[in-house]
Amino acid sequence: MMCKKIFKKIVKEAKIFLRILLSLYLFFSGKVNTSKGEIFSKNYITSLFFHNPSQQFFKRCIQWLKKNGFFFISIDQLIQYVQNQQEFPKGAVWLSIDDGWKDNIYNIIPVINEYKIPTTFFIATDPVESQGIFWWTFFGKCKNQLPSYFKSSSLDLKNIKEKDRKKIIQDLKKRCKKRVSREAMEIEEVKSLAQNPLVTIGSHTVHHALTVNCTDDELEFEIKESKERLRE
Repeated sequence: MMCKKIFKKIVKEAKIFLRILLSLYLFFSGKVNTSKGEIFSKNYITSLFFHNPSQQFFKRCIQWLKKNGFFFISIDQLIQYVQNQQEFPKGAVWLSIDDGWKDNIYNIIPVINEYKIPTTFFIATDPVESQGIFWWTFFGKCKNQLPSYFKSSSLDLKNIKEKDRKKIIQDLKKRCKKRVSREAMEIEEVKSLAQNPLVTIGSHTVHHALTVNCTDDELEFEIKESKERLRE
């Protein structure tokens, strides 16, 4: 068990080191400036999405974008540009946050309030309304209770029919005895989030479904039902 923990720590630190190397390469090779120049020479809207970043990382990203001449638009503005077939403004950024992580309340909201940044939150409704745990966390914590052919990687669950994946996760939730801290926002937090004038809330399906594996009926349920629940 100790060796396994040490190995995981080494892998985690190696990934961080490789990310640092990659970022240094992109910066000193001039690729960052080249890409920035291309964005400002053409009418692009840069779409950036986050999941559960730390406040420090998220704030540094926002500061870099503002320092380098980018500005932020809301999803309503984006829709207007598209529907009216208007030319996209140079340097525009549309920002979205996926899933509905509880820590977004403490790490994202203070930053967007400080810098007055319109932001779209795409929220999966079932984690909010139930135990507050995303399905991949159940998989990671309790995958030893799955059939042997699913134990290697969560990728196995991404390559099967949605109804089969959902059943496996539902069964796993019932059998999983490990204590898992809540990850998703609570209902009252989503309601509070919806009152922020900088925030737009959108559907991210009910069960965080893998939409490429859904039937048309499953897609209709996941999208329509989640929108109705969010409105409520």
